[in-house]
Amino acid sequence: RLLLVRGTCHLDASRYVEAEADLRAAVSHDPDNIDVYRVLGHLLAQTGRFGEAADAFALQAERTPDMPGIDALHGAALHQAERWLAAITPLERAVRTPEDAESRILLADAMVRSGGDLSRATALLDEAAHIAPRDRRVSEVRSRVLLEQGDVEGALELLVRAPN
Repeated sequence: RLLLVRGTCHLDASRYVEAEADLRAAVSHDPDNIDVYRVLGHLLAQTGRFGEAADAFALQAERTPDMPGIDALHGAALHQAERWLAAITPLERAVRTPEDAESRILLADAMVRSGGDLSRATALLDEAAHIAPRDRRVSEVRSRVLLEQGDVEGALELLVRAPN
């Protein structure tokens, strides 16, 4: 437990090398400590290692599937790692949270980029726009849907009108 706390303190102070050393030691010392995987995932995401972060969040999700937000973290890391198909499943679970615009946007984007259901992606974007009407990413992903449908002019017009 001490290694987890110390690793978290290092992470909060942006001392990433020290944080990673402590967190990896915490995993080695006590692989059943479920909290360490979430903290390690945050560290790896903050240092741009999204594939590794997704793996850490996946371990956390396996051990605590009902933990609030873990599916969103896992899906977001997979999305950042450009593992679109893999991102869909945890993001589908994450969108069960009524006010989670972020997961809806990421899920819609993953669906578009993986050749998924464009009508479902559009419905998710409608929900996200209702939750977060000023989020420019809704327009960005909507423009990808329009491009997939062959509507270049519509995509451009949407981006011109998008909130800043």
